[in-house]
Amino acid sequence: MLNVVKPSADSIVCVVGVGAVGLAALMAVKLLPEPPKKVIAVDVVSERLKLAEKYGATHFINSRHVENLKDALMRVSDEQGIDGTIDTTGRPEVISSLIEATAKKGLVVQVGVGVVCSLFPSKDYEVWLDFCLHESQLVDSRDTSLHLSPRQRWKTVCRMCDG
Repeated sequence: MLNVVKPSADSIVCVVGVGAVGLAALMAVKLLPEPPKKVIAVDVVSERLKLAEKYGATHFINSRHVENLKDALMRVSDEQGIDGTIDTTGRPEVISSLIEATAKKGLVVQVGVGVVCSLFPSKDYEVWLDFCLHESQLVDSRDTSLHLSPRQRWKTVCRMCDG
C-alpha cells in the first residue's frame, strides 16, 4: 500500500478502517525514515482509534461522531485535502467522502475491494469529474485502470459506471 501512496515528510496521510489491515498500514507509515506530518486514523470504534495512536496516528476521527467525513478530513488537513488515503472499508459512502477530501494529485488506495467503479451510481459523476480533473488517482486491489490521464480516467469511469 505504501509503495503506491509514497508518503513524504510533508504529506498528509489517512487510514480509514483501523482494524488489522489498517493498523498494519499505520505501522508501516510509522517505520518510514521520515513519517508524514499528519497521519489521520478514521474508524467507527473508539477503542481502535486509541490503539491507532500507539501505531503512529497523529489525528483521529470517529466517523460515527461527525456529520460529514469529507468536512472533518478537510478540517484536520487545514483545508489542503489528503495526499494519500488507504481505505479498508470498501463502503461506497466512505469512498465518496475520501474522493471529495483528496488533495490535488492525491491518491485513494482501496484494499481488498473488487472493481471500485461498480460501487458508485451514476449520480456521482460530478464527484468523479472533479476527482479526475484534479489529477487524483483511485487504485484498488484488482483494477489499476484508473491510473491514467484525467481524460482517460473520465472515459473509463463513464464506461464502467454506465455498465
